[in-house]
Amino acid sequence: MEWFLGIFLVWLVWSLLAGVVRLFKPRVADDPNVVANGRGLGPKALASTQKPSVSTRKPARWIEPGTAVEVAGLRIEGGMIYVGEHLPGLYGEADNCLINPNLKIAKSEPDWSGTTMPYWPSYSKITLNARRAYLEWLAGGRCDPEIGIGHVFLFLYGLERRLFVDKARQDSQPITREVQRLLALYGDNPSFRRYATAFLEGASLLGETGMALPPLSPPSHQYDELPLSLRIHLGAKLLRRQPILAEDALRWLLAEPYVPMRTPITRCFKEFVALWKLKFQSKYPKGLPVRTPKKTLIWRYQSASGSCHMEVPIRVDGRNIPDVSNLTGPANRLVDLATTCAEELASYSRFLGRNPQAEGTSEGGSRLPVELLSVSGDSAIHMVAQDLEKLFKGRSVASTEFESLAKTTGMSEIAGRPTVARLERLGRFLDQLAIAFEPDPRFGSTPPSQQGQILLFKVKDGAPIDATSQDYISMRTIAEVAVLASAADERMAAQEFSHVRSEIAAAKHLTAAQRLRLFAYAGAMWQDVPKQRTVLRRLAEVSGSERHRILDSACATVLADGIVDPREVVFLEKLAKALGLGSEDIYGKLHRGNVQDGPVSVAPAVVERSIPIPPKPEERDGIAIDEGKLRRIRQETSAVSELLSNIFVEVEQPQAAGQPANGGAQPETLFKGLDHRHSQLLRALLDRSGVSRAEFEGLAREANLLPEGALDTINDWAFERFDELLFDNEQVLAPADHIVEQLTELEHA
Repeated sequence: MEWFLGIFLVWLVWSLLAGVVRLFKPRVADDPNVVANGRGLGPKALASTQKPSVSTRKPARWIEPGTAVEVAGLRIEGGMIYVGEHLPGLYGEADNCLINPNLKIAKSEPDWSGTTMPYWPSYSKITLNARRAYLEWLAGGRCDPEIGIGHVFLFLYGLERRLFVDKARQDSQPITREVQRLLALYGDNPSFRRYATAFLEGASLLGETGMALPPLSPPSHQYDELPLSLRIHLGAKLLRRQPILAEDALRWLLAEPYVPMRTPITRCFKEFVALWKLKFQSKYPKGLPVRTPKKTLIWRYQSASGSCHMEVPIRVDGRNIPDVSNLTGPANRLVDLATTCAEELASYSRFLGRNPQAEGTSEGGSRLPVELLSVSGDSAIHMVAQDLEKLFKGRSVASTEFESLAKTTGMSEIAGRPTVARLERLGRFLDQLAIAFEPDPRFGSTPPSQQGQILLFKVKDGAPIDATSQDYISMRTIAEVAVLASAADERMAAQEFSHVRSEIAAAKHLTAAQRLRLFAYAGAMWQDVPKQRTVLRRLAEVSGSERHRILDSACATVLADGIVDPREVVFLEKLAKALGLGSEDIYGKLHRGNVQDGPVSVAPAVVERSIPIPPKPEERDGIAIDEGKLRRIRQETSAVSELLSNIFVEVEQPQAAGQPANGGAQPETLFKGLDHRHSQLLRALLDRSGVSRAEFEGLAREANLLPEGALDTINDWAFERFDELLFDNEQVLAPADHIVEQLTELEHA
């Protein structure tokens, strides 16, 4: 009985539990969306709730390139997509590229940006709005640049599937062209660019399209890694022990990851390539030294969709290729060389940035590095060379004005006053044409005046010299002073110029190039004498041992023609003062002649007579005599005669203290240190607060002074007292306000 009772209790509990389950379990009629397992349901209910089996779903088909298909009412004509209900992926699920035509899409508001799409999208799992945007993009020819990059990736997944999983080699070329087109459209996105580039490498490696090297052009973007084609090319060269020459090295540089391209490289790429080849050949005549790495090259492909992974060893001549991608030493050397080229092209690049139309002109060419000059063909620089050749007229020396030379060379922007910067620009350009010039401030020469002459002379390489050597600096100063001494009497004799040349030729410590440039500089100064105060002001820097040599050379130059003009003596006195020497030795040197073959005749004090004035003729046919001009000539002649008569007077015994030298009252001096006549002239200039050059000459003549000498005397006096010139403008003479105040105080002191 006990066992029977136990069985009964078990049955009772089971019945109660089954009743409770049936009580709370919903019926199919009440919940039509339930997914049932078939228990207790009839065949009709079971058919309505079960998913279709794999065997009943339509397999996907590949839509051939250029073939049209309709999906969700949209006609897609480009093909190259998978359409169907079933396409197994790598992990058994439906491939994410598959377009299932049974899936619904949104009726409006397509998600063009793809913001509702996950990072790894799948057509079956993206939103209805994203599906509509994707299908419309396909139907529109896959060319909308504003489409979200997720849509582009979704299309790329299908191309990866076709080429690398299905291995449909017959579609390799149209698929490759399509990816290249997409890369041009959407390559700004770094992620898509990386995957699309890897896709193209794989297509080239596995297909028959070939693998082209990166072009020799400025990269449109920075590479994430060296392109496979370049790694194969460079690795094969190392394997075969072939040199890495300029062009291959440049491709390496341009494709090197994370190397910024400076503006001169991208803006002046043609010139950069030419300069690169020259610099590379000079630095690496046997090719770029590269240590062959032990790591071998293996191409690895990880598909964007995750549908496939591949590893392919790269071999050539039956051997594995070394991988250069991790070498840093050669890459750093290439970057250094590129930096050098960019710096040398910087001036040309900035000029083109301001004047894009100036490419190929001589103005632009003047800023190019010397190595890039080409005077062949019909280039603008070649035309300039021909124009300059006309100046030489078959000789090796030519002379022209600075402004005319600027126009001849096409460098109109430097025309005007020949400043140091403009002359340096001109010099760099002429160097390229194997033409040197003087005065060239790059070698310490004093720039010419605005109407001054430029002496051109032909040389092989622009005649570069060491302009910092003390021997050169000393001889340059001697030549400058000698020319000034010769020009002091406004009559430069050939004998005097011959003496200057002989001084330069006798300088044994100078090189031939240094003497050549000094000969040219002397010739240029002979045509365009530098200003006295400019040269004399620099003499304060001359060492003590050189000062007597400079004065001796100046005296010898004055004596070279056998005639000593009073104005030359005045200059020698100023020279001695600028050198900090006494003027007593000057007269002794001049009297002795300072020559070995006998004394040089010195002009008597009255050798220059007054210019005879003919009797006033009668006025005929309306012709009138300019009385003012005749009066000025008389005054100037009298002044010169006065100078001549007093230059060589023997020095008298000093007078008693306080007694005037002339035995009479000394004229009143307005400005201490400046004689009476120059003080009166300065006072007249101050009263007018600024006069023209013509007005100044008139005032100087009224004061019985020579205009040029008077101006130099006043400026020298002002420089000693105020440490600056009183009048530094040759056309309008007006002192600065702060000096006027000091002059007023000095006048009333």
